[in-house]
Amino acid sequence: MSTGIEIKSAGGSISQTQKIYVDSENGADVATNGNLSSPFLTPEYALTQINNTATITGNTNTNTTISGISDADNTTLEVGMYLSGTGIPFGTIIIAKGNEGSDANTVTLSKSATATASGLTLTWIKIYEVRLNGSFVVTSNLFKEGVYINSGTSKITWGAFNLFDSSTLVFKTPYKLLGSGDYFGTATTNKFFNTSNINQTLNFTLDIEFGNIQTVSTDYIFSIGVGQNLGFINIKGGLANAQFGKLGAFLSGTFNIDFNGYGLLYGLAFSFTTRGILKGRYQTPSAVIVVSGAYYTQSTADLNGSTSWTGYCTHRGVLSGSTQSLGGDFYILNRSNAGTLTGNGTVSLEGASSAFVNPTASTNLVLKSGGFALTFNSTWSGTITNYATLANGSNAGTGVFNNYGTFTTSGGNGFGSFSGTVNNYGTMTLMNFSSGAITFNNYGIVYGTTYGLNISNGGVINNYNAIISGNLSNGAALITVNKNGTLNNYGRLEFTNAADTVRTIVDMANGKLLLRTGSNITVANGKSPVRIKIVDSGTTTSTSTNQLIQTGQNFTTTVIPGCRVHNTTDDTWATVVSVDSTTTLTLDNDIMVSGETYNIYANPDVYYFNITSNCDGTTYGLLQSFDGIAPAPNDLVGGTLYENTNY
Repeated sequence: MSTGIEIKSAGGSISQTQKIYVDSENGADVATNGNLSSPFLTPEYALTQINNTATITGNTNTNTTISGISDADNTTLEVGMYLSGTGIPFGTIIIAKGNEGSDANTVTLSKSATATASGLTLTWIKIYEVRLNGSFVVTSNLFKEGVYINSGTSKITWGAFNLFDSSTLVFKTPYKLLGSGDYFGTATTNKFFNTSNINQTLNFTLDIEFGNIQTVSTDYIFSIGVGQNLGFINIKGGLANAQFGKLGAFLSGTFNIDFNGYGLLYGLAFSFTTRGILKGRYQTPSAVIVVSGAYYTQSTADLNGSTSWTGYCTHRGVLSGSTQSLGGDFYILNRSNAGTLTGNGTVSLEGASSAFVNPTASTNLVLKSGGFALTFNSTWSGTITNYATLANGSNAGTGVFNNYGTFTTSGGNGFGSFSGTVNNYGTMTLMNFSSGAITFNNYGIVYGTTYGLNISNGGVINNYNAIISGNLSNGAALITVNKNGTLNNYGRLEFTNAADTVRTIVDMANGKLLLRTGSNITVANGKSPVRIKIVDSGTTTSTSTNQLIQTGQNFTTTVIPGCRVHNTTDDTWATVVSVDSTTTLTLDNDIMVSGETYNIYANPDVYYFNITSNCDGTTYGLLQSFDGIAPAPNDLVGGTLYENTNY
C-alpha cells in the first residue's frame, strides 16, 4: 500500500541524508550506521542517534524575517527546518537565509511572525524519516518530535506501554506515521498512539497511516488529545482490531478517519467540538457504542453497534445496533438491525431492510426507501415522513406522521394512544387508531381489513379520498366512531364484501358523522351504511318508575342523554333523559322492572349536507340504521339526523 503522504521540507521532498534505515535481519546498532547499505538493527537505537533540534535567539518583526539570530555565521540553520517560538505560527519553515553583509544573521520564514520582539528563544527542528524493514519487538516509545516512522511492510510488536506517546509534548511541527506495516499490542494496558495529556493551544497537523493494528489491551488504540483545539488529524489504514478494548478517543480538532475497526468495549468516541469525515467500517457488539459524540461530522461509514451523536452530523452509510441516538440532521443509507432511534434533528433512512425504528423525544424521520418497522412511544413529538414500505406496532406520542408510501399495521395495532396528526397521501392498511385523540387526514387510500378504523376521545377522521373495507373478520365496522369522535367524509366509504351480512361501514357510539357534499357511500351486503352501536347492556336489579337500575354498572362512562334503551324482554323502547349515577338512568317512558334485559344504543349526531351517491341504490336509502331486527330508513334508533344542514 502506498503511504499516500508526501513528506516535504521547504517545498521539496525530504533529502536522502535525512532518511534513516533500520533492518531487523541485516542491521547493527552502531553509531556510524543508519544509511541504506549499513542500517541500524532497532528503531529505538536509531532514535537515540538523531539529534534534530536545538534553540537559538533572534528578533521577530511582524513579517517573514527573523534578524539578529545567534547562529554564528548562519551555519546551523538550514532551509527546510521548522522554526517555533512566541509569535511564530505553527508549521513555519525556513525558506531562505542570509549569507553575508547585513543579512548574514537573518532567515526568511514561510509565514509571518505575529509580533515584534527581541532576543526570543526559538526552537529549530530538522525532519528525519526512519524507514523500517523486517519484524521488530519494540521495547520503548517510538515517538520523537520531527522524526517520522515509516513502517514499510514491517511487523511491529509492543508490550505494556504506549507505542507512540506524545502525552507530555506540545507539537511544534506536523507529525507523520507512514507505511503499511502491521502492529501488534500484546499487553492488556497499552495504546498505539497517545496524546491524551498535552495542552495543545496552537494549530497542528497529525497524519497516521498503517496497515493493520491488533491489540489485546482494554484501553484505546488511539487517544488523541486533551486540550487540542485546532488540530487537523488524518488517520488512514486497514483494520484496527481492539479485540478486548476500544478503538479511539478524539478530543477537538478536525478529523479525517478512514479505516476499518472493531472494539469490544467501545468504538470511536469524539468530543463535542470534534469535526471531521468518517469513512470505513466500524463494529462493536450491538448494544456497545460504535460511535459517540462528533460535531458536524460527515460519515459514509458502515457502523455496526449503538451510536450516540452530538451536533449536526450526516451519516450516509449502514447503521445497525440496538440504540441510535442522533443529534442534528442525519441521512442514513441503510439501517438493518433492530433497535431504538432517538434524536432531536431530522433523520433520513434509505435502503434499510427489516429495520425496527423507535424514535423518541423530538426525532424527525424521513423514510426514503426500503422496509421498516416502526414504533414510537408517548414522548415522541417529531415528524415522520414515509416514502418507503413501513410496518408498525402500537404507537403513541403527539407528533406528525406523513405517509406517501405504503404503511401496514398488524395484529390490530396502529396508532395506539397516539394523539398527533396523520396525513395519508399513499396507501395504508389495517388501521386501528384505538383511544388516541388523533387527527387523521386521508388524501390517499385506506384499506381496512380485519380491524378497520377506530376513533374516539376527541379524535377526528377527515376522509378526502377513499376508505375501503376488505374482510373485516373480527366483527368490526369499517369505521367505528366512539364517544367524542368525529368522522368528516368528503370522499368514498366502501364496503366490498357482499357475503358479509353483519358488518357495516360506520358504527356510531355518541360521536359525530358529517356527510359532506360529495360523499359516496357504498355497501355490498344489503345492510345499512350507518349502524348505531350498543354502548351498554345488562339485566336490571331494581324497579323504580321511569328508571333503569343495575348494580355494578358504569353508566357515567358509557351513556349520555338521548341514548335509546331497548327492553329486549318486552321489546319496548325509551330514551335516556339523564344519567343519574353509575347504576341509575332516568328514562322518558316507564319500561323497565327488575330482572329484565336491555340494550342501550348510542346517541350520535349525523349531519347530512346534500344529496350524495346512494349506497347500493335499490332496497335501502342512504342513511339507514340497523338495530339488529329490521332496517329503518333514516331512523338512527338512538341518534339524531340533521338532513341537508349547513353545519
